[in-house]
Amino acid sequence: DRRGRYGDGLTSGIAGLPGIHPPRVRPGCRSSYWFYMLRIDEQASGVGRDAFCAALRAEGVPCDPGYIPSCVYAYPLFQNLSAYPGTHSPFDSPYYGRPIHYPAGLCPTAEAILATAVRLPVSEFYTDQDLEEVIAAIRKVAAYYQENRP
Repeated sequence: DRRGRYGDGLTSGIAGLPGIHPPRVRPGCRSSYWFYMLRIDEQASGVGRDAFCAALRAEGVPCDPGYIPSCVYAYPLFQNLSAYPGTHSPFDSPYYGRPIHYPAGLCPTAEAILATAVRLPVSEFYTDQDLEEVIAAIRKVAAYYQENRP
């Protein structure tokens, strides 16, 4: 429940910031907030994801750009069709009936999410003061980039 209060509080605290998109939790549902993932719209925020993360870290807020490096289908296993050494099985199964390939753009929404995501840790041990400090840091960084747009 503490994670939920923290995550929901963070969402409320950064709501309305241009180009900063907190996670949405459907009405009647709850998030476990295993972590908190927001997204950065570079056009609207005036800052890219990596620079935003670096600025947050400079403010003392731990965060990481992205979630995983790329969509799973971009991993060598799928790009090289090599699940087992010396064979292309199961990718060359005659039962499938056509060649298998996993091109970039296969899942454009997932690719866009990974390219714009910022992941912040969440802990049941975070205090109300921690929450307020993270909100203040996000607001400070967002305001800086809004005021200093190229």
